Amino acid sequence: MIDEEDVGEDVDESDTVNEASQDASDVPSFSYVASVVIEKPGKGSLMTEVEGRSGSFLTQRLIYIRNNQLAVDSTAEGDWQRRGVYHGPALQHLEEDIQEDMEKYFDARGINAELAEFIPKYIEYRERLAYINWLENVKSFVEA
Repeated sequence: MIDEEDVGEDVDESDTVNEASQDASDVPSFSYVASVVIEKPGKGSLMTEVEGRSGSFLTQRLIYIRNNQLAVDSTAEGDWQRRGVYHGPALQHLEEDIQEDMEKYFDARGINAELAEFIPKYIEYRERLAYINWLENVKSFVEA
């Protein structure tokens, strides 16, 4: 979740990490879906699900949700209510300049190739931790 007040409109290029030097083989090759929510206090939220693959994102739709709490509500009721919100047109059906503006908007907020490369590494890291924890629990159970 990104709080709009924490992000300035100008992005300092010197603050970005040069990812070109990274080996592409470092990025796991599986695809994933991640939910992205950008909040503006008192103004609502933009929500999208992105499909990440090969170090990039594919965004299908951009949903405006008036209630910030509803945008992040992980309950079944919250999910049900979000399904009733208009999901907007498919982004690829919008004019090209609007698509480019949305890409710039996301990029300025860190929703870019760098994040698309980080997420699968983080998924693998969390999976490894869960596996180690599972092994320890099974060992503890068997030894008891």
